[in-house]
Amino acid sequence: MKEALYYKKLDHDKVQCELCPHYCVISRSESGLCKVRKNINGKLIATSYGKLVTAHLDPIEKKPLYHYYPGRDIFSIGSYGCNMSCSFCQNYELSQRVYEVETIFPEQLIGQIKGLGIAFTYNEPLINYEYILDVCQLLAKKSPDKKIVLVTNGLINEIPLKRLLPYIDAFNVDLKGQSEFYKVCGGHFKSVLSNLKLMQKKHLEVTTLLVTNHVTLEDVELLSKKLSEIDKKIPYHLSRYFPNYLMTEEATSINFMFDAYEIAERYLDYVYLGNIIKEHHTVCKKCHSILIKRKGFKSTVMIDTPDCTCGYNNNLVGVMDEK
Repeated sequence: MKEALYYKKLDHDKVQCELCPHYCVISRSESGLCKVRKNINGKLIATSYGKLVTAHLDPIEKKPLYHYYPGRDIFSIGSYGCNMSCSFCQNYELSQRVYEVETIFPEQLIGQIKGLGIAFTYNEPLINYEYILDVCQLLAKKSPDKKIVLVTNGLINEIPLKRLLPYIDAFNVDLKGQSEFYKVCGGHFKSVLSNLKLMQKKHLEVTTLLVTNHVTLEDVELLSKKLSEIDKKIPYHLSRYFPNYLMTEEATSINFMFDAYEIAERYLDYVYLGNIIKEHHTVCKKCHSILIKRKGFKSTVMIDTPDCTCGYNNNLVGVMDEK
């Protein structure tokens, strides 16, 4: 455990967390909505500091990141808790529970990193802010060649995000839907959109889970427009939903997936469908050359330069390393 950053003390031993837009006011011995930031004796404590529940060496494509070091593996770790409350959560075993596990301190973790670098993923990583910051700062000193990836819901306040941003190399942000759906999920649509503009300074990809009867084609069009206003080259992953946790709606229909794909492609250069059997090749938007071939989570780079020979910037990072 470690004292949290970004909070203020209130009367009667209460504290207010200032890490994310919830601004939880937390009484003594209680925790915030995320379940991991707790008021202990009038101090806000990051109780999940170093509490890692799962770790895997994953293909970078599984994050999903399709335009970032294709074909490479990345050491992926997860803790527990989340600052949103999605009833369809695909990782609810981690996001909705508290685990008692041993602490893995940053020095120990860095010694275990394999592959391209480290991805904070599986549950919502940003609620474990202090741990991520400590790992990032130590890794920058010890192994500056290693990459740092965040797979996140993007729900964090601007000041802590800006402090962390210099250390992060790539993001995949789970963009849930439009504003009304964020109310159902316990989030803040405008805050996430604002953060995307900051994250776009690094490598950014975005994912939307197409939850049946909750994310409509009109929503996909709105989100695609919003992303195109930031950068039309942001890779956008439209993922098929399956019933999970508390949500019993039937799986997203294949026809809906392809309709959503066609809509998103009107606004964005690179749209991919996830959780379905389909080729996910990356094709140059200008000359239509195949740049990256994919089969499942395995990628093969087909070009010799980060940009296509026609000169169009396809927003690919790390392809030369793969070649």
